[in-house]
Amino acid sequence: YSNDRIDIEKFKNKKYSQNDIDNIVNSLLKKELKAGDCITVKTGYVHSVEATEDLTIMEASTLELDDVYRLNDKYNRSHGHIASEHN
Repeated sequence: YSNDRIDIEKFKNKKYSQNDIDNIVNSLLKKELKAGDCITVKTGYVHSVEATEDLTIMEASTLELDDVYRLNDKYNRSHGHIASEHN
């Protein structure tokens, strides 16, 4: 997770260089979670999840499905609503 908000307007307008994005991703803080832990990610904060063993995530979000911005995505998904993820 990040300690600083990303400037979403700057990101949407493609004003972050790839180097800027790499620096944001490489500076993410790590937190090991255990069964039953809950976290809150505020709007505009970068986050990522990596499982080291079986993992079940229950996610709650706003009703805004098009407000997802992906800095990096190993599945090459675009930003915003992914219909197949919300059937």
